[in-house]
Amino acid sequence: MTEPLVRVTDVVKHFRLGGGLLGGPARTVHAVDGVSFHVDPGETFGLVGESGCGKTTMGRLLLYLDTVTSGTIAVAGKPLIDLSFGAEVAYRRDVQAVFQDPYGSLSPRLKVLEVIGEPLMVQEKLGGAALKERVQELIATVGLPRGAEELYPHEFSGGQRQRMAIARAVSVKPKFIVLDEPVSALDVSIRAQVLNLLRDLQDKFGLAYLFIAHDLAVVEFMSRRVAVMYLGQIVEQAGARALYRRTLHPYTQALMRAATATSMKKEDLRQFSVSGEVPSPLAPPSGCCFHTRCPFAQPRCSAEIPALRPLGEGHTVACHFAEEIEAKRAA
Repeated sequence: MTEPLVRVTDVVKHFRLGGGLLGGPARTVHAVDGVSFHVDPGETFGLVGESGCGKTTMGRLLLYLDTVTSGTIAVAGKPLIDLSFGAEVAYRRDVQAVFQDPYGSLSPRLKVLEVIGEPLMVQEKLGGAALKERVQELIATVGLPRGAEELYPHEFSGGQRQRMAIARAVSVKPKFIVLDEPVSALDVSIRAQVLNLLRDLQDKFGLAYLFIAHDLAVVEFMSRRVAVMYLGQIVEQAGARALYRRTLHPYTQALMRAATATSMKKEDLRQFSVSGEVPSPLAPPSGCCFHTRCPFAQPRCSAEIPALRPLGEGHTVACHFAEEIEAKRAA
């Protein structure tokens, strides 16, 4: 059995907020609460959920931009904790990122040669003709026009800028890339091109991806396995095809229904929709984190935290009444 490239075990990330200028009690933001998953070499693992669910914080933890409050993250068998300067530089080579906004992630003051070549300058000490040759190869690989290295990012479209960000991420041949909403800021007509590019590069370089998104269709297209997050917790996890064929958690069902709302009967939409707003991570609900919005909630849900339990091969769900809800849905 292949050893996972990335293993996340019971990870918690809380942010402490002070009382501010007027004093008052310190408060705690529960950004990530007991999350566990793994990513195999060459695999795309999808992380999906509404804004504020903790998926971007999870990405930042994997990028070593934040450190865990508790729990462990291991990459290639090595714990991600208290890295020395040398170990952190090596980690930055193995783990790269592509962010949502291609406008904000590229310096407008640097030519494309420097934008894409910066990791090569830091990690491989390349410069001069050798650097330019490598950047030209990367430009061709991601489908940018010839001579792009001599221009500035603002001279390109949003889709082309995201290709620059992707070229920069793969330049040092990493093992793992965190893709945080990589196509959500792009025009719909461009998204498929960028997604296909990411899949081609994955095959070419043997990359593993953490694919963070809220678009269910995009996640299904890209991922082999998917975890659904709500209020800092994973509420359902399964293979992508299995999850889209058999959703078990009421929150996952609500996401699916919202994505296909225009083709649903009104009575079905009403039965499986959710009401209200996502609770504040400053004061998460007791018991099941979703019970305040769940149309199937029972008294047990507000009192007891549901375990993430198996309901089928590779399929886990954190819901006390998943079997009953599935039977009702089938009926």
